[in-house]
Amino acid sequence: MLMSFFPQLSTGAMSQFPLYRRQAFRTVINNLADGREVKSFDPFWSKLNLGLYFKGLSDSEMETIESFFKEKEGRRLTFGLLDPGLNLLRWSEDFGRSAWIVGPDVAMSTGQNDPWGTQRATSIVNPSVATQGMVQVLTVPGHYTYSMSVWLRSDMPSSVALCATSGGFTQNLVVAPQRTWHRYHLPVKMPSESTSVGFSLELAGGTAVCAVGAQVDAQPAPSAYRRSTSRHGVHPNVRFAMDSLTRTTNGPNDHSTTVVVTTNLL
Repeated sequence: MLMSFFPQLSTGAMSQFPLYRRQAFRTVINNLADGREVKSFDPFWSKLNLGLYFKGLSDSEMETIESFFKEKEGRRLTFGLLDPGLNLLRWSEDFGRSAWIVGPDVAMSTGQNDPWGTQRATSIVNPSVATQGMVQVLTVPGHYTYSMSVWLRSDMPSSVALCATSGGFTQNLVVAPQRTWHRYHLPVKMPSESTSVGFSLELAGGTAVCAVGAQVDAQPAPSAYRRSTSRHGVHPNVRFAMDSLTRTTNGPNDHSTTVVVTTNLL
């Protein structure tokens, strides 16, 4: 059975403000024979609670959320959630990690100057004549709205494409990075029924660029940059943390509700 995801609004957003989030951690306690306690942080357990507040919902948006809650039988069944407060990509500044699939001829060098005055950027060189780059594939709905963004610069004439591919559909944005840093973004909306989307940077042959801050948001435009490492904003095992879903109706196409969800972060 394919995993279902919490629905997006008609605007392409996952939530509205304010967004409530609370992350809890666990301390492991060992009671020794002599009565002493040894306490240590448990790096393998963390729980995230999210409160999503909605207002001004249309009739169809409200009905979609209510139907989804009924389908999951409240707290009983799990579902996927695209976190509106996190980067959906892993390792947004380390393209050498296994989350990224890199072309065979692409050479990378880390520790380059970045837009924030540190050295977190990566020099990426494609010495071949063919277009090559790197891609990260996310297990997410192919028909949702996304925004892919990345900071790029180049000291030479270069051609780089930001690409999204899902179910045989592709969207891309070809840019020519300049000597100064600029954040480019690709809005993504495809009629794909696939359960995965590949987000990639494609460098033309003979191209060399510096890149940092790759990000994917589940919304039409990029949010402020959020650095990611091994954890990202795709939560596959989420439950409702509530027994009932209530709505306030002010009139036609004007509803409000609050959704509280929880998940264990591994």
